[in-house]
Amino acid sequence: LSSFGVKVTIVEYCSEILPNFDKEIAKRLRTALSRRGIKVVVSASVTAIREGMEVDYESKGKTVTLNVDAVLMAVGRRPIIPEGVVELGVKTGCRGIEVNERYETSIPGIYAIGDVNGECMLAHAATAQGERILGSEVDVTVVPAAVFTVPECSMVGLTEEQCREQGIDYIASKAMFRANGKALAMGEVDGLVKLIVDKESRKILGCHICGPHAADIVQEIALAISSQLTVDAVVDTIHAHPTLGEVVRAAASAL
Repeated sequence: LSSFGVKVTIVEYCSEILPNFDKEIAKRLRTALSRRGIKVVVSASVTAIREGMEVDYESKGKTVTLNVDAVLMAVGRRPIIPEGVVELGVKTGCRGIEVNERYETSIPGIYAIGDVNGECMLAHAATAQGERILGSEVDVTVVPAAVFTVPECSMVGLTEEQCREQGIDYIASKAMFRANGKALAMGEVDGLVKLIVDKESRKILGCHICGPHAADIVQEIALAISSQLTVDAVVDTIHAHPTLGEVVRAAASAL
């Protein structure tokens, strides 16, 4: 919308946009959006949307009113349980339909994949769950996620914050798109790749990207995490030049 000249204000309840992402990546995106004229307000709570499209939100103890033309709400997802399922006897919980590791419900022969089980509300996760029901050994614990902003953001695995919470001894490194030949040629130099690695085993724990084609680049590290590869496997693999994927290898080489 901003690209078409619309004045945009984002009101975010959490302390940072993209709360599930690495905080450094989220802050990088927020800065990039702000440079493009998008106003981003974090730690703010919308208290009212009145007729005439007036929006009230509270921030830092003050109430602010916005006069807008349209409101787009994106405050999360919830499972929509099909009618008759509960009456049939399928067990549900606070997240949705309860399933086992093969996504079978409490009634043998009835399975539940996707948003209804609340495990991971992403389309590609639902596809993987369906494949697992059919006998595939696809790793459903490693699920990359992407946000198609400009620049794009993507992630897979653990964030630094999660590593600290879990007491994992880790090391992290970053590489900038600004030093990448293809990013320079494309004129899209804003952003970085961050890798998080277990300090002792050197296995890759997470990857967080803000930059051009981030959603495509993260796939390499999703495969590495699922295969329990070390960061050295990435370094020892030749990456074509000039490609954006070289930024991943540059981050790995710094560890």
